[in-house]
Amino acid sequence: MAAAPGAGLLLGFEYPLAKKVLLMGDFISGRNATSVSVLGINYLATRRVQLCLGALVPNPGSHNRAGVVFELNLLGYDAEDDAPPGGH
Repeated sequence: MAAAPGAGLLLGFEYPLAKKVLLMGDFISGRNATSVSVLGINYLATRRVQLCLGALVPNPGSHNRAGVVFELNLLGYDAEDDAPPGGH
């Protein structure tokens, strides 16, 4: 019988570097197939389009491979002009 899954942790951050550029990161705890960290850049191309590129780093003991993450976000709303980067 397999052991029951335990609790995990998901952390993320965004830090503005410029008006349209954010440093971003995510961390998923554990030693399983989804246990990775990602560190990258989020570019606010338009009010509704965000382009993200980051390095995917496996957690120790997870046996995952390193990689690259590319993300295209199509927002269903217009980001406000006076909102801080990453905020709506």
